[in-house]
Formats: sequence, C-alpha cells, structure tokens
Amino acid sequence: MQNDKVLNDSCMVVSAAHRKFLTDVAEEIQAARKKFPDNGHLLAALVEEVGELATAYLENEGTSRVWDEAKQVACVAARIATEGDSDFFPASPSPRARGCVQTDLNPGGGSL
Repeated sequence: MQNDKVLNDSCMVVSAAHRKFLTDVAEEIQAARKKFPDNGHLLAALVEEVGELATAYLENEGTSRVWDEAKQVACVAARIATEGDSDFFPASPSPRARGCVQTDLNPGGGSL
C-alpha cells in the first residue's frame, strides 16, 4: 500500500482513492451549502440520492457516474450528521459535531 497514508499516528490507513473521494465530498458540501443553505429536506434528499446511486450502479452507468452519486450521498449524509434536518425534531446537529472547527465548511458564516 505505497500510496496509503497513516493519519494522526493512529491505526487508520487511508488510501489515495479515499483521500480523493473525501476531498471531492468536502468540495460537494461547500457547493451544496451555497446552493441550499437551509438544512430542510435533507433526509428526503438523502433517500433520493441513495436511489440515484443504486440506479447508477445497477444500470451499469459507469464508474464516473457511480463516483458522482456516491459523493452526493456522502455529502448529504455529512450535512445531516453536522447540521441536522429542520424538518424533524431535534433539528440541531449531532453533539459529536459541536466544538468542531466548521468555518471552512460554512461559507455563509454563523453556527451550523
């Protein structure tokens, strides 16, 4: 695993492909927050994106399409984990997200 990287002296090994995917997801989150700054309807969006990923995979639409759909699933899942979904109670983000530096992921400012 020559292209793998150990993070924070832990036992976690992340491949180059995983790093690229996670970088793409971070970029997708920034774009999604600009386009859809409200955290409403995120659960519905997640279900829709999972369906699109399944369709891309099952209909053999190619690795690029599967990558893009998987990236969107991860983006919406990350937003739900960190922002919650205002359509449901409680709408606040997970307690695990509190205290994290979020300024770079929240271009609109304010709390998530």
